[in-house]
Amino acid sequence: MTDDTADDALDDTVDALVQEMSDLLDVGPVGLYEFRWDLNSVQPALTESKKLAVARRALDRMLAQPGTVLIWCRWPDTTLGPADRGDLGPDAFADIPPDGRYLALDRP
Repeated sequence: MTDDTADDALDDTVDALVQEMSDLLDVGPVGLYEFRWDLNSVQPALTESKKLAVARRALDRMLAQPGTVLIWCRWPDTTLGPADRGDLGPDAFADIPPDGRYLALDRP
């Protein structure tokens, strides 16, 4: 597989992830952990670094959509308040931590 073919395949993966997360967002907030869960399900052969790159690109596209914002939530269903890109640390797409706080997308 050439680099261009690999890039095209990743673009297709980003497109599919944006569509899946957008569909979920139509129903309510979507935790960033769900980006990784989806990729683990549909693209298990991708390396972790590629999954994170795909998730970040999908997130960037979604945040560029008018009305889509980052928020803090606490598991299972409490909205804590607004978040911003500065809150996107290295574990932004990781599973929900023991304290239950996680970043999510919302369309208020």
